[in-house]
Amino acid sequence: MSFRSRAQVLEDINRLFRQIMLREVGGIGYTPDAELHPGLTFPETQENAGGRTQLLLADLAEAEDADRNETEAVMIAGRIRELMDPAEGLRILDHDSYRPLRYSDIVILLR
Repeated sequence: MSFRSRAQVLEDINRLFRQIMLREVGGIGYTPDAELHPGLTFPETQENAGGRTQLLLADLAEAEDADRNETEAVMIAGRIRELMDPAEGLRILDHDSYRPLRYSDIVILLR
């Protein structure tokens, strides 16, 4: 169960993981038992209508480990800067109302 992500995000993650997490490839099978499921229902409002999942990809094939980390960090920092721009207008459900995005709302998950 995920209590932080909307159903659409989890559906997109499950779709991606079903395609790349194959027993034949990496020894891991992404079965329905492993799928992520929403723990909350978020109300559909004007603030969150039309939301979409974003996947950021960096070409790291030729980079050394230190360069890979720096490339990823720069890419992530740039996207966070974009999200924090007031012109982006990103709003977060906080109890019963929506408010502007804060840095503390952002989580970066690393391998």
